[in-house]
Amino acid sequence: MTGAAGSFGALASLLTDTARAIAQLTPAEYTGSEVKGISGSIGGHVRHCLDHVLTFERSLETGVADYDARRRRTAIESDRELGVLSLMSAAMRLARHTDAALTQPLVVRVVLASGGPVVECRSSVARELAFVISHTIHHAAQIALLGHRVGASRLPERFGLAPTTPSLAGAA
Repeated sequence: MTGAAGSFGALASLLTDTARAIAQLTPAEYTGSEVKGISGSIGGHVRHCLDHVLTFERSLETGVADYDARRRRTAIESDRELGVLSLMSAAMRLARHTDAALTQPLVVRVVLASGGPVVECRSSVARELAFVISHTIHHAAQIALLGHRVGASRLPERFGLAPTTPSLAGAA
């Protein structure tokens, strides 16, 4: 995930693409959740991705990431313009980081089972960046499906596809 923009630039690009995808939606399309089998609205998926990105960003300062401690039902879920602005703001902040930070250690706090204790795991900035990118791509795929169902046809190229997924239609 390196390149001209660096590793952090890969996540910044995903967030920018997500902002471009949701900018074309109406408020009702952004907040609606009408697809059987996919939980949440497009706005809910945007908020969920941003929660993980913000947790990752905080971990760069604190050395600890707790992805389970997120805020649900925030204004980002219901306000498309706020979603676009929040995605673009996060993308700009992330693009400022250099790959020199990738080797820094982090601690990840996680609950592994319902009702289970909090477990702390050793990790690194690189590993958590990879996780947040993968997580964002997964939700981008769900946003794409929901977007297509409501008529959003101008999604960014390869939106919701992992970097190693072939470009051929129907490839899994």
